[in-house]
Amino acid sequence: MADVETAIAAGIQMAICRDHLNTTANYTQAEISLSGLTIDQISSILRSDQSSLIDFGVRFLRDEEATEEVQEYPAGEEPDPDDVDETVTEHGLGVGFGITYAIYWHFLTNHTAKDFTEFLKKRRIPGARKFATDLRRIYADLKP
Repeated sequence: MADVETAIAAGIQMAICRDHLNTTANYTQAEISLSGLTIDQISSILRSDQSSLIDFGVRFLRDEEATEEVQEYPAGEEPDPDDVDETVTEHGLGVGFGITYAIYWHFLTNHTAKDFTEFLKKRRIPGARKFATDLRRIYADLKP
């Protein structure tokens, strides 16, 4: 995992944030659980598809459309047009993002678009449908 994460971080010139490891580990454990994959399966993907995962990760993180921050609000709770969204400070990529990308890769390679979108919805990814479409586009661009 570290090799994949280090190569992606170097490819986009971003640091890997090692703060908040407990929070990151909890998030990653929840993601693994919802994916239906075992640690051994994820480790196998990280080893066997290492080069493809690195290419995928770098392309994804460089893709402005796929990484656009979009806020979603419940009906009736939308902000006024004059209200400005809170600025979030980026600290780098969280440890374990390689596992997330391996899970995405697994779904893109072995499941239907609907399955992938449902997985992202279960993870409560904002704009899951658009995000899944963007990731499928990036994945398709990697294939000959």
